[in-house]
Amino acid sequence: DKLGNVERIARRYQGDGVVDLWASLGNKYSLPAASALSWLANTLDPRTAVQWPAGDVPAGAQRSLDGIASPAPVSAEERDPLSVPAFRVHGLADELRACLEAADVEAAGAVAFRHGCPDTSLRPRLWRAILAARSSASSDAAAEDADSLSQRRSAYRELVQRMRDAAATQ
Repeated sequence: DKLGNVERIARRYQGDGVVDLWASLGNKYSLPAASALSWLANTLDPRTAVQWPAGDVPAGAQRSLDGIASPAPVSAEERDPLSVPAFRVHGLADELRACLEAADVEAAGAVAFRHGCPDTSLRPRLWRAILAARSSASSDAAAEDADSLSQRRSAYRELVQRMRDAAATQ
C-alpha cells in the first residue's frame, strides 16, 4: 500500500528536505534537470531563500523576499486545503533596484535567484554587484590561503634542513 508511505515521505522531506525530494524524484524517473528544478521552484513559497539553510538567511535577503510576495486572493470555492498557498509577486524591479542602491548584494541575489531580473537595464548592475562581492570574498580567502601556504612552505623547508643535518651527522 503506497498510500501509507505518503506521511513518512512528507515527514522525511519537510522543510529544507524538499530539495532532496525533487532531486530523488528526478533521479528515480530520469527527469531532465530543468524539469526537476522547475517543479521544485513551483512547490516553494516565493519568499523562500534557497541559497541558505533555514535559519541562516540574512535578514536583508528575507526582508526583500517577504516584501515582494503577498498572498493572492483566493475565493472559498477555489481554495484547496492541500495546495500550496498562492502568492502574487509584485514590485520586483523596484525591490532589485533598491537592493542594488543599498549595496545589499545578498538581498539582490536572493530576489534575482528566486524571481529573475525583469528589467534588462538592471542586469549589468546586478551581475557586477554579485561578481564583485564574490571576487572580494575570493580575494580575502586567497590572501589567507597565501599566508597559510607560506607558513607550510617554511615549515617544510625547516623539516628538510633538519633531515639533511641529521643525515650528515650519521
